[in-house]
Formats: sequence, C-alpha cells, structure tokens
Amino acid sequence: MIDTDNSVSTNQISLLYVDDEEVLLHLGKRFLERMGEFSVDIVQSAGEVLLPGFLQKYDAIISDYQMPVIDGIEFLKAIREQGNDIPFILFTGRGREEVVIEAINNGADFYLQKGGEPKSQFAELSHKIKQAVARKRAEKSLKDSQKQLADIIDFLPDATFAIDRSGTIIAWNRAIEKMTGYSSSQMLGKGNYEYAATLYGHRHPVLIDLLNESNEVLSRYYTNISRSGNVIQAEAEYVNTQGDLIALFIKACPLYDNEGNITGYIESIRDITEVKKSARKIEENERKYRVLAEYSRDAILIIGFDGTIFYINPAGVRMVEEESADTVLARKNVMTYVHPDFYDLVLHDIEQVRSGNDSYISQYKLITGKNREIWIETQGRKIQMDVADAIYVTFRDITQKKQLEEERDIFLKRLLSQQKFTDALLDALPLPVFWKDKNFRFMGCNQAYCTYMGISKEDLVGKTIDEVWPDHNISLETITHDQELIHNNPVQKYQIKEGVAPMINIMQDHK
Repeated sequence: MIDTDNSVSTNQISLLYVDDEEVLLHLGKRFLERMGEFSVDIVQSAGEVLLPGFLQKYDAIISDYQMPVIDGIEFLKAIREQGNDIPFILFTGRGREEVVIEAINNGADFYLQKGGEPKSQFAELSHKIKQAVARKRAEKSLKDSQKQLADIIDFLPDATFAIDRSGTIIAWNRAIEKMTGYSSSQMLGKGNYEYAATLYGHRHPVLIDLLNESNEVLSRYYTNISRSGNVIQAEAEYVNTQGDLIALFIKACPLYDNEGNITGYIESIRDITEVKKSARKIEENERKYRVLAEYSRDAILIIGFDGTIFYINPAGVRMVEEESADTVLARKNVMTYVHPDFYDLVLHDIEQVRSGNDSYISQYKLITGKNREIWIETQGRKIQMDVADAIYVTFRDITQKKQLEEERDIFLKRLLSQQKFTDALLDALPLPVFWKDKNFRFMGCNQAYCTYMGISKEDLVGKTIDEVWPDHNISLETITHDQELIHNNPVQKYQIKEGVAPMINIMQDHK
C-alpha cells in the first residue's frame, strides 16, 4: 500500500521512496519532508508502482536494493524498459562493487549506501536528489527548447539545420530535406560532419563550425564574407552530383539559453544559383550597354527613381558642359541640372517610367555646368541594374530647334498682325475690293465688297463666281474680265452691270 502525501506544493520535489523496511521508510519520509523541499510517497514493494503511467507524477525515485520479489536493480530495469528516464537513486545497505556497476550501467543516477548518522546521511541523500532532479529538469528544458527550435526551424523557407555543442544534429527542416534528399529522421542525432557530407559530398567543417575563425581562414572556403554581431554570412559554390555548379548564400550563428550560455549553432542555406546567373547576365548586359554608350553620339544617362545619377556617357558629359563623368556623378542627383520651372514635369515623368509607361518623348530645360540654359528632348525606359530597377535615358540638345521655333512664332505673330492691319486698311476703303487666285477662286475681299454683294467672307473665300452666284451672265462676264486681267494689267477695275460703281479686282499667283 502506498502512503501518499496529498498536500504537495508546486515548488516541492515529488518523491517515491521504495523500501521493504517500514521503519526506514517512515524515518526517511520524516527527515526529507522536514526540510520543506520534498513531498514523499512511500511504498514497501516495487511491484505496486510498475503500472504504466503511474510514475509520471514523481520527480525522482529512491529505492532500496535488496527487496523481496523485485529487487532495486530489477525495479530500475523495469522502469527504463518503459522508456521512463525519471531520476533513480539506489539507497541500500549493500555496498558490493558489482551492485554499484550494475546500477550505473542500467541508468541509475546515483548510488548511496545506508549507514552512519541519520541526519548527515539524509542530508547527503537530499543533495543527491536535488542534483539529479536539477540535471533532469535541465535536460528536459533543453529538449523542450530544442523541440521548439526544431518546430520553428521547420517552417523557415530557407534550408536550415542546427547542431548542439558536440556537433550532433538537433534540427533538420523541410527545406533542407528537399535540398539534400535526406529526411530529418535520417539526420537527427548524427554527428561527425554528417551535414557536410549530405550537402557537399564529403565530411569537413562548414561555416557553422568555423564561427570563431578569422575572415582570413574563412576566405579559403567562402567569398563575400561579412559579420554582424555573432552572425556570419558568406557565399560558396560547389559542383553537385549532376555536375552543375551550385551557388549558396549561407548564414550561421550560435544558439543561447536564457542565461546567455551557448547551447549549439544554427546555419541556414539559400540556393542563389539562379540569382547569380541573372546577376552575371545583367553584368554582361551592362558591359554591352556601357560599350555602346561610350561610343554613342547620343547623350545617355542612367538614374535611379529618386534621381540618383549612376552613369553618364561622354556625349552626355559634353552636353551638360562638365569636365568629366566624375564631375557629373559628384552632383549625385539629376535634379541639380533641371531648370526649376521643370521640376514637377521631370518628377512626373520619372513616376510614369516607374509604372511602365515609357513610350513618350518629353522636353525639358537644363542648366549646364557652365550655368547656361539649354533645351533637351529625352526619352526614358525602365531597366534592371544590379538587383534594382533604374531608368535608361537618351537625350539630345534641341536648343537651336527651340530658338528657330521661337523665331518662327514671332514671325507668325508679326505676319498675323500685318494681315490684320491690311484687312483693316482694305475694310476702310469705300470701294469694293476682292482678290482671286489663278483658278479664279476668291481668296479674300473687303467689307465694302461683302456689303455690296450681300455675302459674308466665310461664304465667299475658296469658291468660284459660279459657285457663289450661279447666274450665268455674271459668271461669264466675270470670267472674261479675270482672263483679261491675267494677260494684261494685274490690277484692274471693272463693272459687273451698267450703273454699278467700279470695283478693284486683284489677281494673285497662288498655286
């Protein structure tokens, strides 16, 4: 029968004490519980407590060795066969060496021989119990944290594994299973650089094993090495079993417990083969672009979406009147060349290119390095530069074209002004005046003619006389006069009908 203490504190260590000597059981229970750190249940036979799951409520077991039916060693074996690793202390009056060895070999945590002064003996027993329980709790805490770590690692997108301080694999996630073809069940618990063998084909130290080495040592195996605190990242290449060159990005760092002690190490691996291929392709394209740009007659500029200047070709340097490309790059931002009146337009166009709309041409005014204003016509398109997008800009100087356009506009304004003056002058004449081209179509008339003929300029201009007045006699007479005018005097006056005031007719050579 088990003597159970039902008043167990959550901070106390729960013990099961097994001994066939009832007096010693009660004596031990009293001594241990008097310390205030233990709750002790006692039983005289080991057979009473071997039911599955019964021992789960205890933190440790104290057992005598020599007992009827089941002795202490058999009791220990039965517990371990159940898969139970509860701390077990053999507390016996027998001190034979073979008993001690057998107890340790079967998983006993401590062996303590009875005898001597009870107070000191139970004090020693108390110390052994606390030591065994603390160790077991630490192991459980470590296993729990490793399990939690493994669960977290398992959901990481990058191939990741972790090892303890001895180099034994304690975590192997799904991504690294896919990368290597080895499952976690095959890898957990293995050491001797087994993780390197699955990745690289042979056992050797990898980044996770070289955290304390200098960059000089790491550079023998890795490139692009950088450190941030205790984290190291680097790149490596290897040839896989299919003969393909694989590029890897690797990060590794120590793992710590709550007290800041290193408990292991973790490494994550990312296959960057395609990224490297893309980068090499971009570099090759950039090299081609640069060669073409250097010898291009067009000005070429590459900028970021924030206006940062990445590149300008020699033609561009000449156009903005700087000494060299370095001088332009030192200005850092393209907006330093843009005339203030065009800031908003340039920023708007940059956003248009960012959104993919680069099929239009814009015109801006720039201020060159010599503080001279020039007009440019430009077109930009989005390109990929390194790992970021940029704008590839071509531009040409249209200052002379703009000046000609301005001169043309001024001339047209003057011409229009002169035309208005001529029209006003003709409209002031009392005589009707009209003029035609060689095809006898009206090109214009003054207001007196419109009033006299009862027609507007809009209804007259561009038409022949018979289109305006289908009266045959008028048309015939007018055509006759027009023909005479072509062959004789270029300015003539004539009457359409008798008694009508004379009109001035001007024929113009208009093709």
